[in-house]
Amino acid sequence: MKNTFTHYREYLLEKARKFMSNAKTSAARHGIDFEEKIVTSKDTVNAIANFAKSGKFDIIVIGARGAGSPKSEFFGSVSNGILHSSRIPILVVK
Repeated sequence: MKNTFTHYREYLLEKARKFMSNAKTSAARHGIDFEEKIVTSKDTVNAIANFAKSGKFDIIVIGARGAGSPKSEFFGSVSNGILHSSRIPILVVK
């Protein structure tokens, strides 16, 4: 029997897949190339930065919830980390 954490993780991954599928469809309607990647890692910043380095991307679009460290009031710790580790332009959506 799966534990509660595993069920919740699967629920969140499915929700992310549906969201990304809708975003990809919307982008295609507007003639925008869109590549999505759902990253699951304990080190999210490095996982995203490494994925970005592996391809030819024009921009990284990332959300900022600001749910992490109190010192990062505007950006969350992940978006702040990506801003400081990526050479690709980044659009942070709050």
